[in-house]
Amino acid sequence: MKREEGKKMAILDRKKIRPDLLKIQDDGFKELIKFVSQFIGLEENKRFNFQKIYGKNMELNELFFKKKAGMVELHDKLS
Repeated sequence: MKREEGKKMAILDRKKIRPDLLKIQDDGFKELIKFVSQFIGLEENKRFNFQKIYGKNMELNELFFKKKAGMVELHDKLS
């Protein structure tokens, strides 16, 4: 199935996942968000611009998912 240009790619159709598995996934995501919040709140981590890093990561994901670059080409791009 080909998606229309400009449309976002669906990663997960939640309607197709059992409720108990969705709860596990959602609970795990909440824990991840708590961890990230605590991590970026630490003084030694405040020198990193996580929004910039996240933006760069999203750009690289776009290249990967559009098959414009593979793992070899993307390796070390964030460092």
